[in-house]
Amino acid sequence: MERAVVKNASKIITNTENMKKAFVERYGQQYQAKLAVITNGYDEEDFKHIPMKKRDKFSICYLGGFYTNPEVNCKYSLLPFWFLKALKELLEEETGLQDGIRVFFVGQEDRIVEKSIEDLGLGGIVKMTGYVQHAKAIEYLLDSDVSLLIMYDDSKFKAAVPQKAYEYLRAGKPILLLSEENAVSQIVSKYNFGKIVHPLNIAEIKQAIRDLYGQWLVNDLRIWKDVDQIQKYERKRLTGELAEIMNALVANHEV
Repeated sequence: MERAVVKNASKIITNTENMKKAFVERYGQQYQAKLAVITNGYDEEDFKHIPMKKRDKFSICYLGGFYTNPEVNCKYSLLPFWFLKALKELLEEETGLQDGIRVFFVGQEDRIVEKSIEDLGLGGIVKMTGYVQHAKAIEYLLDSDVSLLIMYDDSKFKAAVPQKAYEYLRAGKPILLLSEENAVSQIVSKYNFGKIVHPLNIAEIKQAIRDLYGQWLVNDLRIWKDVDQIQKYERKRLTGELAEIMNALVANHEV
């Protein structure tokens, strides 16, 4: 059925470049011209009128829940165990950081993750907020110094970009991405929006946290504001791109 849709559609819109490439590889170069990319994005209104507070501790923020996908045969899925282990080891090596670092998991509470935090003795460092309204989640994001994003390993999701990734970009804070190569890592790498570390590499995760904390200490964390690479993901701009495509189809009597 998908092949028939691709063949007969006037235009095909995908939401990542990787997905567009996958369609071309699957169905052939003859469909290249009818493929267009309009990504997901962020709503600028969500970021207006939110007061930014400067925390007195280096803070890392993760938005969303944690879960294990039963269809994914991998040993880590979307869980923060290796991040927590790396944080624990770093605090043991750098005892002075105990009072200097805080981590916020903003989203639905997870008993498995809570137990990991307790077992590692990180209860005073890592806070699970439970469910909060979206505006409050954005406030946490803006008030933090680093945005944490964890992607699990599954070929089905290599072309996907989660919605919150665009909100991370808009927040303008360095992104600590725990992921193998995928569509998200390509964006972060292309524009140097943060650090990318394999999600199972405890030593590298630990070093990434140490590096980011060191930059924060000397006020050297890079912040992105009002740059074209980020503004192109604003939903009004994306809606304009969709309108242009629809207008062109109507003008060419293709709808």
